[in-house]
This record gives sequence, C-alpha cells and structure tokens, in this order.
Amino acid sequence: MNISTSGRRFTAEASTVFSLIRYAYGLKHYQVEPGGSRLPLDDAMYDIAALTEGQGVPTRDEFGQMLQGLLADRFKLEVHRETRNMPVYVLVTGKSGTKFKESAPGTAAAGLTSAKGRNYEVTWKATTLDGFLSGLWTGLDLEIVNRTGLTGTYDIQLTYTPENLIARRPEPDSDISIFDAVREQLGLRLAREAVEVEVLVVDRVERPSAN
Repeated sequence: MNISTSGRRFTAEASTVFSLIRYAYGLKHYQVEPGGSRLPLDDAMYDIAALTEGQGVPTRDEFGQMLQGLLADRFKLEVHRETRNMPVYVLVTGKSGTKFKESAPGTAAAGLTSAKGRNYEVTWKATTLDGFLSGLWTGLDLEIVNRTGLTGTYDIQLTYTPENLIARRPEPDSDISIFDAVREQLGLRLAREAVEVEVLVVDRVERPSAN
C-alpha cells in the first residue's frame, strides 16, 4: 500500500478505497469483502494528505481510527463484521524450532527481494512474522495465516520458487518449493486448514465529493 505516516502527517498516494479500508481497520486483503457495494473497490485511486490535531504523534492504531472517520465522512463508508470459515495455509512452528534469530536492538527495519533465475531470494531485517508474510509473493492459491505465536522482530532469509511457476513449468533441478523452503530454511511449517476468519463486509461506499 502507498500509505505512510511521519510524525503527525498521514499520506496516501494513488491508493484504492480497498487499500484505505485495509489500513484503517488493520486487515489483510482477504478480510475485506465488497458486499452490496456498487463501487468496485479496485476502481479509482485517491491521494490523501492530512495533518492530525494536537502535538503528540499518533500510534498506528490511532491513525487507523482517524482514517475510519474520514472514510465514513467523505466516502459514506458503512461496514459490518462477519466470521467466515475459509481454507488457508496456516504457518506454524516446526518440531525442531525456528532457524532464524531475533533482531539485535536498534536494527533498522528493511526488506529486499531479488530474483535469481526462477527463484526469489528474500532478506528481511527487524520484521515481524506478519510483516514478512505481507511482503511475500508465494504463488499459492490460498492465503497464509500466521499461527506461530511469535511476536518479536526477526532477521529472516528465504530462497524459494513461487508455486505458480512450479505448477506451470516445473524444473526439478532448480525449483525450491515454498513448503520445503519454509521447513528447511526457517524451521516453520505450512499446513492447509479451514479456519474461522473475521471479515469486514462493505455495505455502502461512495465516491467522495471533490475538495
């Protein structure tokens, strides 16, 4: 998402309503459903530049709450929550424990993904597991839900071949399945399960009036 904050300033550039809702409510993309909305959530893009009132620097949650108010006011957003049972890949800790370490204090957060042939090489510094998953293109047909219980920040390296490439044109000599990579390189495991997931259903949303 092209959304950032700096001090009391909130900036969104070329952001869809879908991405703004995700940020406002702290949700992943599969947790937002259009419901009865007539406006496609991936249609128009918007720029938002806002400065919060007061002197303190808002937290991530406080920025989200303020964006909820803006969406309700300018986009006439109306939503409700539901619980759905859906198939996902659950990420859990392997029997032998993890193979990556917590970041040293003061480590700056950074992420880099590069391609080497068909393989992706991902290096993250000072990332949470949820942050790591949010930037990971796996080529899987289902979402990955973090159930490791790990809440720290970590330095993680992973080399793998996206599953859609393997399915379309396998090359056994060079391919590294994401399932094998996660197990052998990270000490984690991916398992397919059906889980209860809370989703936000968009009942109403309109194009905002011009400034």
